[in-house]
Amino acid sequence: MTNKLNNGLNQIEKCGKEVIRSSSKRLWKYPFRKIWLNNLKEYYTNNKSVNKINLEDFPNNFRIVLNEKGKRKLKELYKNITPYSNEGCKYIHSYIMSISVFTLKNILNRNNVKLNSFEEFIIGIKIRNSKILYIKRFPIRFDTKEICTILGLFPDLDRKNLRSSFKERYLSDKLKNSITKGFGEIDVNVNVGSNFLSTLIGLSGLRVSENQLEMNNPIPFWLFYSDISLIKSYISSLFDAEGSPNKKAKSIYLAQGVIINKKLKTYSKPKKFSKFNIKEKEVILNNPPLLLISTLLLLKKQNIESRIRPRVAYKRKIDDINITTWTLEIYGYKNLYKFYNNLNFDLPRKKKILLDTINSYKRMLRQRNEGYNQALRKLVELKYSTRKHLSERLNRSIYTADYFIKLMKKEGHMKVHHKIGKTAYFSATTEGINFNNKMGVLVDDNNG
Repeated sequence: MTNKLNNGLNQIEKCGKEVIRSSSKRLWKYPFRKIWLNNLKEYYTNNKSVNKINLEDFPNNFRIVLNEKGKRKLKELYKNITPYSNEGCKYIHSYIMSISVFTLKNILNRNNVKLNSFEEFIIGIKIRNSKILYIKRFPIRFDTKEICTILGLFPDLDRKNLRSSFKERYLSDKLKNSITKGFGEIDVNVNVGSNFLSTLIGLSGLRVSENQLEMNNPIPFWLFYSDISLIKSYISSLFDAEGSPNKKAKSIYLAQGVIINKKLKTYSKPKKFSKFNIKEKEVILNNPPLLLISTLLLLKKQNIESRIRPRVAYKRKIDDINITTWTLEIYGYKNLYKFYNNLNFDLPRKKKILLDTINSYKRMLRQRNEGYNQALRKLVELKYSTRKHLSERLNRSIYTADYFIKLMKKEGHMKVHHKIGKTAYFSATTEGINFNNKMGVLVDDNNG
């Protein structure tokens, strides 16, 4: 566990440093902070996160159901510590429906038998007054696609009634099917079933006594060194529940709230972050949701750039607690395309909006490429030019000409020869126009 912890923390540190380097103030209004990375690493260090639960990890009040072979084995062990009694052995073998982990530990310890050796006999689990959950495999593993789907939906769940958490039936059915495939039959419509699932999820290291807003859980730690298929299952479910594509802004966003324990001048009506004073802004900026920080770093590990920023803060009417809402945002054609190809939404409606957003980006890039090609061709024809001269020849505004000149400079397709006063004279650095670059494929008339 120590090696995996160090391995995961090193990957988080590496991704964090890359994000800090790339998020300069010139590019991001609220660059990634070192304190965000430290807060996340502190959480993972102090909270044990596991991708597998053994019998020894179960609380003493859990009750387990054994198969017939396990009951016979327990009967033999029971004989060794108790004076032989037909009635007692008959009780152990025939009438016991479930046995508490505490009782089983006592019997096995007095026989010098390891607790985990009984895992092969377990066919079900029972918590308090719940129905028996007949599990498909033991030990219980969280690093499966079905459980990752549940964990992705979990931040948006109401702990008291899980299925009523979603407005869309698709997500409710998705949760039910994943629970059945991953754990077994659990009725999540009732409090007992909801508590049962929350308890099982809590054994993985997440805090589950309250909702996500109060607990401020990040993503499961072991996802940082997991297979891409598990990351896809988790991210797809998380963005299905908490995120959405925005066609107008050409982005994907993921919203999450966090409680601020320090005093802020807030009201029940949401107040924009820009309206706070400098000290209050600093308090808010130092306390983003851990879920968004960890998701940003996991996306960075998949070479998808994103950013987080605070949007509004308000005071909850029930208890006057200050809450800040943050968003994680994915911008740019390349990042949206990578998200669509490698991770994507699972909800058909959101998947279609994202595809439409990418197609609209393609149309916009195509128009920009055509303008860029035209400007570069003109520059090759003119040999030498100024911004004003290029603007006149293109029949475009001076600002449009400046935009293309900056792109040419960035792509290395032009060079400045000399300046006379404030006027710069420049030319194209290539004589041919048939080449590839980041702006697209630029072709001359002969090559069509």
